[in-house]
Amino acid sequence: MTKQNGRTPPTLLAVMCILGFIGVALSPLTLFKPPWTTALGAWSWPYLLSHQVLLAAALTGLWKMKRWGLTLYALSILESQLFLIAIGHWSVVSLVFFAAIFSIPLYYRRAMS
Repeated sequence: MTKQNGRTPPTLLAVMCILGFIGVALSPLTLFKPPWTTALGAWSWPYLLSHQVLLAAALTGLWKMKRWGLTLYALSILESQLFLIAIGHWSVVSLVFFAAIFSIPLYYRRAMS
């Protein structure tokens, strides 16, 4: 891994960040599928784009081992849960899934500056 401010992300966190960056890069493609655009309405484009910006910033902070990245990542999870509630697709499974994913950077929080 490359050194960022004298810190390298642990392998598990690096894999999570790389997969997250791939997801951020590919997620705008879902906006071109008709079920998404018709079901969510006109506000889906601004929401999804702003969510991707927030997530990219959080992943960048996590890659650099910064605590603000952890905070932004927690905010992105919170707002995605609120989004799922707003569109009526929230489930306990999504909460458990995001909690499990969040446990990875949370485990390394003491190594973050």
